This record gives sequence, structure tokens and C-alpha cells, in this order.
Amino acid sequence: MKTLLPRQAYPLIFSLFLLIALMVGLDFISDQREYESEALILHGIPSVPAIGGWPEAFRSELKGYYSDLLDQDGREEALERLAYLYHANGFVDEAYHAYQALRLAHPFEPRWPYLLGVVKSDYSEQESVIKHFEATIKLEPEARLTRYRLAQAYAKDQDFDRAKETLNTPEFAKDPLFLLLKGEIAVREERFEDAIPDLASALEQDRGIKEAYELLAEAYLNIGDSVGYKEALWNFDHVEVESEIIDPRLLPLRSYCYDTYKLRQYAKISLLNDEPLVALDLLQRALEIDPEDFEASFMLAEVAKSSGSFDLASAFFRRAREIDPRDDQTYLEAARIHVDLFEYKEAIKELENGLKESSYRSDLFLELGKMLLRVGDPEKAEEAFRAALREDSDSLRAMKGLGLYLFQRNEGEGRKLLEAYLSSVPNDAEVASLLRGL
Repeated sequence: MKTLLPRQAYPLIFSLFLLIALMVGLDFISDQREYESEALILHGIPSVPAIGGWPEAFRSELKGYYSDLLDQDGREEALERLAYLYHANGFVDEAYHAYQALRLAHPFEPRWPYLLGVVKSDYSEQESVIKHFEATIKLEPEARLTRYRLAQAYAKDQDFDRAKETLNTPEFAKDPLFLLLKGEIAVREERFEDAIPDLASALEQDRGIKEAYELLAEAYLNIGDSVGYKEALWNFDHVEVESEIIDPRLLPLRSYCYDTYKLRQYAKISLLNDEPLVALDLLQRALEIDPEDFEASFMLAEVAKSSGSFDLASAFFRRAREIDPRDDQTYLEAARIHVDLFEYKEAIKELENGLKESSYRSDLFLELGKMLLRVGDPEKAEEAFRAALREDSDSLRAMKGLGLYLFQRNEGEGRKLLEAYLSSVPNDAEVASLLRGL
């Protein structure tokens, strides 16, 4: 005996079959997309460039990533790491090739067109750079660094109107990077008076932008403002900590770097990003690659000193001195460590050793004069201050040091020296106040 289903069950059965068919179709589409993505990844594997002379650790890491590419499950991650490794070490074409494959495999991920633009941005191919940043900004229209880099690429390509249009956004109107680029464009268009307010505003927020002082000097020179020109040049020469762009998308490259110069640059960025331990690790890696890297030793000493590790700092200053015994800064900084510990006699010994070995001695004499005053020997201090100016008659630091010493002793020579100094450095408030009798 046949059992008939209720009439209302047939639509439900039809819906069930339709759902099964859709799921099978979706699985097929998913598989097809996976195969297409896999093909793009395979196509994006770059050829191995000439790597003779590179550290063994670099070659071993490179070999490991190419081996990982044979594993289907880990292939995409291996290509990403390979792209970073090539990018971090200056293999531009290989990095570009790998980024391009990742971009095609993930067309809605803004990281890949962004990195494609960055990796080519230092070269003359601005048309390609612009294309990649335009693609990125469509995916993330509010992203600050994407907008800045796109405007910068337009400016490099001499398309100043599009650069200004890209920068003209209320959200970033007071951003120092945007103000810097606006000022640069104004200088390049010879709108020197328009450049000054933007550059000055950028510097109000970040005194470490050396490029802004350089552009300001050019602007002041072209409008005939000699005081502004001298002040901008002095500020340019006396930037204590130069600012760097901290780009979150580039920070991962630090872990893949084997180039000592770039490791030092990444260390600077890490310090600006308040990551001293990362900076120490990067600098130690630089010394492992090149034990004769003077700058890495010197930077390690500075990082150790700033963290209060004076013994470690002294050790790295000594190491830097062994690499280059004629550099005056190692003696100066070692002496300043003794000053921080109130060990003035030891500081004087460091400076005297530096005077025997260093090729530039003006700053050593100047520091020695200050130390001799601390230990109560004004006659020898004056000799040292005068020696500093004899060693380098153009040194504004030496001129100021001797001038202050003599001025405080009510000697007319001191006033003349400070007046001459102030004509070159009109923004030195300390000296200006002294001369006005405040």
C-alpha cells in the first residue's frame, strides 16, 4: 500500500534539493578559487638572485623559504616571508614579483598594493608607484600613510596639482607630514612665502624634521631673509633626534634584515617607536654580521647609556674606539658617562686621551674646559676654551664656550665673541638674554 506525502511536503523537498545543489556548486567555486590562488602563488615565486657574499644566515633563511614553497599548505605564508626577506635586504625586483602574486591572489587586501608602491618608491618609476597607491587608497580611503605616499608620488612625478588635491583633506590638515609635503611642493613651485607657514607649523609639532629646516632655509634665502636663513641652517645642524616615518606595515621587515646599514636604520625607528630592546637586538645583529661596524657599536653604547647601563655603554664606546681610535665622539661620550657618575677626574683623563688620538679636537678641548671649571682650575679651563677655538675657528660651539667663559668674568672680548656668535645664531635665547643684561 502506497503512502502519499502531504502536499505541503513537496516544496520542502524541492528546497532541500536546491540547497544541496547550491552547496555543491559553492564547493566547486571555492575549489576553483583555491586552485586559481594556488596558480598565482606558484607563478609569483621569484628566481634566486646572485647572493654571493651575503651572510650564511641569510642564505640559509632564503633556502628554507624556497623549501617551504614545496609544501602546498604553507606555500602562501612562505611566499609572504620570502617577499619580506627580499624587500628588507634591497632585492627590489624579487620582492616586487612576490608582492605582485600576493596582490593578485588577494585583490581586496590593501597591504599588497601598498607594499608594491613602497618597494618601488625610491626609484624613478613613479607611474607604477602611483598606480599601486591609487589602488590602495580605493581600498582604504582614510588611511593616513597611504594618502601621504600617494601625494608624495604625484609630487615626484611633477604632478603638483594632484599632489595638493590628495593632501587637501580636513582630517590631516595639521598633520606634520602633510604640512611638510605641502611646504616642499610650494618651494618646488617657487611659492616661497606660501611654504614658510606650512613648514613652520610642521616644526611646531615635530622639531626633529630636518628636511623642514632645509626647505625653510631655501625659502628664506629666496625671499632675502638672511636672519631666517641663518636660523633655519643652525636648527638643521642642531637637530638632536631626527624624526623618521614609523610605518606599521614596514616594521615586520626588521626581522628579516641582514644589511647592516638598514639594521641601523630600523634600530633608529625602533627607538623612536619606544622599543629599545628591539633596537638593541637589531644593533647586535649588525655587529654579528660585521664586527667592525663602528656606527652599530656607537649606537649600542648610546642605547645602553640612555637606559642607565653605564658599564655596558662604556664597553661599547671602547669597542667603537678600537674600530676607529681617531673619532672624537667616543672619547666625548665616555667622558660624559663619568660626568653622570660625578667622576670628573676620570672624565678629564678620557678627554686627554682623546686629544692624543683624535683627528678632530675642538669639541674635546671645549668639553675639557668645562670639566676643568668643575674641578676648580679656571686658568687651565681658559687655555682649553682658547685651544678649542684655535683648533676650529669656524666652530660656533667653541666661540660660544670661550665667549661665555670670558663674559662671566666681565671681559670685553667675551661680549665681542658672543655678539659674533649671535649674528650666526640669532635664536639662541641664552646668549641674547645675557647680552641684553637680563
